[in-house]
Amino acid sequence: SSPLLLPSSSASSSAVSVSTSCLTSSWLRELHSWETSMNVPRDGSLSEVCLHAPPNAHIFLAPGVHVLNEQLVINKNLQIIGSVNNKNIPVSVIRGSQGVFRISKQAHLGLYGVAIWCHSPEFSRRNAVIVDSHATFYATYSHIKCVSGRYCGGMLVQTFASVLLHECTISACTGSGVILFGIGQFQHCDFYDNHFNGIEVQKGGEAYVNCCHVHSNGYCNNEDDLGSGVTCCGGTSFVWLRNSLIHGNQGGGLIVQSEAKAIAQGCQLSQNHAGHDFGDLDVDTESDVVLENCVLKGNGEHGKEQYSVICAQRHCRLTMRHCFVTCDALSFGTGLDIQTGATVKLEDCEVCECSGSGVLLRNQNVTVQMNLCKLHSNRLHGVEVQAGCIEIHDCKAVDNLAHDIYFSGEECKYEIVRSTALAVSVIEHSDGIAFGNSIVPFDARSY
Repeated sequence: SSPLLLPSSSASSSAVSVSTSCLTSSWLRELHSWETSMNVPRDGSLSEVCLHAPPNAHIFLAPGVHVLNEQLVINKNLQIIGSVNNKNIPVSVIRGSQGVFRISKQAHLGLYGVAIWCHSPEFSRRNAVIVDSHATFYATYSHIKCVSGRYCGGMLVQTFASVLLHECTISACTGSGVILFGIGQFQHCDFYDNHFNGIEVQKGGEAYVNCCHVHSNGYCNNEDDLGSGVTCCGGTSFVWLRNSLIHGNQGGGLIVQSEAKAIAQGCQLSQNHAGHDFGDLDVDTESDVVLENCVLKGNGEHGKEQYSVICAQRHCRLTMRHCFVTCDALSFGTGLDIQTGATVKLEDCEVCECSGSGVLLRNQNVTVQMNLCKLHSNRLHGVEVQAGCIEIHDCKAVDNLAHDIYFSGEECKYEIVRSTALAVSVIEHSDGIAFGNSIVPFDARSY
């Protein structure tokens, strides 16, 4: 039941150094004397070359479109090197209709400067790239898209498989950009315009996302099942986001549910439209999430009467440190909506300028701890407690339109210590203590 611990800074730098090493020393290097170099002209057959190439061969792909008549199965270690323009956009294109690559068990494929286009037949499900168990896939300066068809994804990574993408884009897929059951590392990548999720982590998968841009995903025709920017679902599934921007996704920014775990550090989640009642972050069903130095800006442009930038529910655990939360929704927008058994800890956070309450506790079995926080300029209450237990230590709640702290139900327990609030309303039957505060007035009312 303890909160998820943040990894140390040494672990963070180690992950980055390993990734960079993989790109520079594993396959993107000069040829050794025992390795083979093969060229594929624009009118040549990539399938034939890959079939007859020896292991560890480097295949140089000419600029232009290379068409595959069937999915190309990679069952050895190969490197395919294309061409990029002066903006590092690939001009060597591989196009297929049955999926482009399937990397089989124990095989390895490296791509440099290659665009992968999968144009799947209507109503058939495909993935542009499939990485089977115990296979590996590395790519840099590459672009993957899978258009047409029904729920066609950019990349499917099976259990025990691993991928590393650097300076890549995955876009225009009619399904999710990436579906991870294995391990994926993504650095300086863009995931956008995918009909479902930008990144989808399931059933024990792990995603390490560094300096990426995830936006404009989830715009499918099914309003009851909109995709998000990043979704992490299922026990032992894990997402680590660092210095990334997640915005403008239709079904939410970051969704963590079903006992999954996530860490976000130095990220911005903003303007994610909510197909449901939440927007930028939804933590659900006994999941565990830690946010550090993050900015969350909601807008709630979804036509709902109520909206939350952050929703924590169903016995989840959420820890936020040094974060900023705001909501400029024209409708009723709450900063943090905490309900159904959730446990939330806020340390040195600022919640302001929400069109509803800054922090809202809905149920009796929720617990919130706030330390060194600022809640101001919200258009309803700074803190609203309908039910539940809250501890407010060394906080400042001022300039909120209705009340700075408002207890609206009888099943409230509170402790307010060394805090400042100018307008507080407490129901007579609430159970709590307040000492060492600067509160004017402290209005106890009976309803």
